[in-house]
Amino acid sequence: MVWGGDMNKGLAAHDNKDYVTALREFNAVVEDGDTTSNPDYAGPNNSAHAMLMLAVMYSNGQGVSTNDNKTLNLLRKSANLGLAYSQYLLAVELASKSRTFRDKFHMESGLWAKVAHRNKHLNKQMKDELKFLAMPSGDMVYYTHLESVIDSKENEINKNIKVFTNQRAKARKKVADAKKAEEKRIADIKKTKKTIDKELKKLNGNFKKLQNLKLDKLKLKANTLISEIEENTYSDLGTLKDFKQRLIKINSDINKEEKRIADAKKAEEKKKAAELKRIADAKKAEEKRIAEEKRIAEEKRIAQEILDKKLSLLPPKTELQKAQNFLSDIQAYIAINKDEFDFFEIVKFTKNTKLISEGISDDEQLKNIELFREFVKSSNAFLKFQNNRRDNKIISELSKIDLLIDSVNDFYLKLKSFSKENLSSTSKNALDEKIKSSQLIINNPKTFTELENTQKDLRLFLSDLQREVEKNISTRDENKKISKEFNAELLKIDENINNLKTYYVENIDTISGDLTDLILDQVTLLQNTKEGISLDNKKEGLIELLKVIKEISSVRLDNNLFTSDEIAVIKKAEEDKKKADAKKIADKKKADAKKIADKKKADAKKIADKKKAEERKRKADAKRKADAKEAKRLKNFKTVTMSCSYSINGEYLSYTWAYDGKKLYWEGIPINIGKNRLDEMSSINVKKLSGKDKFQIEVIMGFIAYDFTNDFYKKDSVVDIWGIKGFGNCY
Repeated sequence: MVWGGDMNKGLAAHDNKDYVTALREFNAVVEDGDTTSNPDYAGPNNSAHAMLMLAVMYSNGQGVSTNDNKTLNLLRKSANLGLAYSQYLLAVELASKSRTFRDKFHMESGLWAKVAHRNKHLNKQMKDELKFLAMPSGDMVYYTHLESVIDSKENEINKNIKVFTNQRAKARKKVADAKKAEEKRIADIKKTKKTIDKELKKLNGNFKKLQNLKLDKLKLKANTLISEIEENTYSDLGTLKDFKQRLIKINSDINKEEKRIADAKKAEEKKKAAELKRIADAKKAEEKRIAEEKRIAEEKRIAQEILDKKLSLLPPKTELQKAQNFLSDIQAYIAINKDEFDFFEIVKFTKNTKLISEGISDDEQLKNIELFREFVKSSNAFLKFQNNRRDNKIISELSKIDLLIDSVNDFYLKLKSFSKENLSSTSKNALDEKIKSSQLIINNPKTFTELENTQKDLRLFLSDLQREVEKNISTRDENKKISKEFNAELLKIDENINNLKTYYVENIDTISGDLTDLILDQVTLLQNTKEGISLDNKKEGLIELLKVIKEISSVRLDNNLFTSDEIAVIKKAEEDKKKADAKKIADKKKADAKKIADKKKADAKKIADKKKAEERKRKADAKRKADAKEAKRLKNFKTVTMSCSYSINGEYLSYTWAYDGKKLYWEGIPINIGKNRLDEMSSINVKKLSGKDKFQIEVIMGFIAYDFTNDFYKKDSVVDIWGIKGFGNCY
């Protein structure tokens, strides 16, 4: 920090009587220095000391004219900044100027005398002198003021020192800030010049853009600014900042214009593309709308065509039917709107059209129908009602047509999917023809009756086909059965031939001639039958085979013509039959025994069940009587209240209970018999026990469970907490 003056230089100049230098240095220190109350301090910036030296010079006329006022003012300033020697000199100087007792110099001298005496930096000799300081008249000055006044003055001095110190600190800060500001200004100039050079380079590079983009105004501004910068010879920060801002702005404007032109070009292209898209979308939407309108119109046309086609199937109504429908409508309307028409007119018209309502066509009454129609035309409500009825009838008739068409289609589809596997060729051809003819009728039905006839015809045709299939399947199965039996009987022919031959070989030594001839005749018969049988008609062949085999079997049986193997088989069969018969008898005996045992058991069970039923009835009757008696008792029940104290492991619990014949009460809380949920963590469950007014009560409170057994009849209570019982003392 560089200050304006140096106290030491000033003192040295004063000692050397170089008062000009001394004055300059002391005045500079007064302006720039700070202060201290130490009289020995003569640093380079002690303003109070400098004030003191200036007061001495003005008092003695050293380098300046003698000036008592300046002397006193300088001493006062120095004294007010706490300098002890200035306070001492000021008291002495003021005392010398006092002329009368308690004049202003006298009073001020006394004030500073006491202040200086209190100053710890003043030496003892001077303090002693101050006690005896007197004005020229001989009046003492030391005791002119109370101590409280001196205290106040000292506080003022201390405040002055602080204010002066703060002012000097601000002054030094101002100088430092000024230096920093200057350094910053120089740095800003350098930085600004650097930015200007950079922006100038950028601007020179942008000239081609200005040419290409035809930005003549910006080009002119750029040339003007470059000329101003080149011609400028000053380093004024404001001017340089102005150049910098203008350069930045013009470069920014060039970039903005370039972006604006590019954006405008893009926007234009985007706008053109959007317009083209809009036109295409509009065209597409219009085409779609037209197509949709055509589709809807076509759907409506087809729907109307179908509707008209269906309605055309209905037979036209006769005049009689139309008249009957009208009478039906008017009767239905009057039934719910009795006051719509004149009663007598309605009765008259009804009477004059009675034959029509009975189904008899009469020209006179048909004329009355027309008059009747004219009469009711005045009622819009009836006409609306009649239209609704007509629409409903049409809907109903259309529904019938739809059901009939669906039925015909269903039969048609069944025909198409009908399997030809078990049909004759004639039926197959008939099926194809029926499918074709049905298709023509379904595609273009002429009348409702035609559809009904087609439905009936298809149903019967399908039924005939089904019967034919069933018959053919049955015949095929029968033929299979006959063929199987036929083949089995043929095998029996061969078996009989082989068995007769075997019999002859086994008995050749003992057989008689007659028996031999018989065997030959039988073998010949069997062979002729086998060779002569017709394979085309197996049913008749089977009859023939059965007849021959029966005859052969009879001959063999009568003459005992059996081989040894056959005899063994017969014997085994007889033994097996005996065993089977014996087993059958044994099984029957066992079954009979079981049946008798089961009957006895069932009878015993029946008797036991009867006894149980009687016992249940007896118990039920007893319970019913007891319940009735209990209900009667509870109806006239007097509330039982008991207070119980329980002792559990040295701890005592006390609860009040009550029972009114319907509910229990625990500490006044009503409890229903069954489950009672108090909240998420608490519940009370009550169960009726056998005995009068005896209950089990489970109280769950969070994680603690109390299990009470209360007998309100005996006024007794027991609590169980985690297996520990507490017997209640109840009263």
